[in-house]
Amino acid sequence: MWTPIKLQKNVLCKFLWNTQRCISVKRNKLKDAEGCITSLPSNHCYTNLYPWKHKDEFIEYMVKSIVYNNDGLIVVNKPYGVPIYKHNVQANENKSTVTQTVLSSSQVECPYVLEDALEALKSHLQYTDLKIVKSAERYMSGIVLLAATEKVAQKIRKAITSSKTRKQPFMNYWAITKGYPDPAILEERVGIKLIEVGQESNKQPIIVKKFSKKEVLNTKVRPVNVEFRTICINKPLSSCLLEITTSSVKWHFLRVYLANKVSCVLGDTLYSSRVRQILGQPFTISPYNTAAYDIQSLPNEVCSRLKIPTGIKGHTLVPVMLHHQSFLLPDFVSKGQDLLISALPPSHFLWTCSQLDILPESNLMVECSVT
Repeated sequence: MWTPIKLQKNVLCKFLWNTQRCISVKRNKLKDAEGCITSLPSNHCYTNLYPWKHKDEFIEYMVKSIVYNNDGLIVVNKPYGVPIYKHNVQANENKSTVTQTVLSSSQVECPYVLEDALEALKSHLQYTDLKIVKSAERYMSGIVLLAATEKVAQKIRKAITSSKTRKQPFMNYWAITKGYPDPAILEERVGIKLIEVGQESNKQPIIVKKFSKKEVLNTKVRPVNVEFRTICINKPLSSCLLEITTSSVKWHFLRVYLANKVSCVLGDTLYSSRVRQILGQPFTISPYNTAAYDIQSLPNEVCSRLKIPTGIKGHTLVPVMLHHQSFLLPDFVSKGQDLLISALPPSHFLWTCSQLDILPESNLMVECSVT
């Protein structure tokens, strides 16, 4: 079972001071007619995800976010919520796609995109060209792979194909969840497929344990090799920090899979409602059930710890707690030598861990390594 935990580097501690910058100040907060808090302080880290006052500041930030640069492979640690391109590449989505994440009206959209910084990155790194090969999703932070030449881009794609051929998960993520899976460690091969729900043929992704080769060949099911383990658990708060390594994230796989394990991603308002409780015991409900689309409230104690409003409003103010932590490129350095690229979680992610008492030990972070 491959996991970057096997390559421990004591580098997290120097970043933990950033978590203190996320704590909100004491000031008057907006309240509704019943006296409930309905907004966040202006300097709460969830309201300061995009601190750049103009594009030049954003570009400078992205230049400083470079975590790896060697032989035409550049890796950037993308901030949460930053889109990749200026235009929606799924504008012409067809029946085999799933609707993209809809940003909650309670959150502010990032005014800049990664594409805005490419020219500055090229100039800073003295490359004539730079293209995005693989990137963390918009509503998560973490790794973006860039290539200075088409040859390097093809080398990256070849490494990814090699991992899939070996049925080896190669993309590693950290997730803060509401609930925790049982068992705490698991390695399995599952499928994700789309089903039509409702009269408007709305497509929803689900996890399936059994599927045929014919379904895979017809692209009805996408097979996924996945491993996960719990890093930290706070059972009284029903909160958990999970490490999950997968071979695909298509169709919101991470969110759907974790919800299927009754450990939905904190801040995810798309699929977290598939997890319900009866007498304190969590269980999943089908997307055919209309209740699967009702945004869930977080426990009052969790809201208090995170300094957010109680009820549904509070959950919509929380960023999706997913971070693309590392990426394995097999045989990338040379035959038999793999390259492991990693990126530290952002301060709002670490602050959330700290507030929920699930902050990982400092030796659980890794640097870019050759194995």
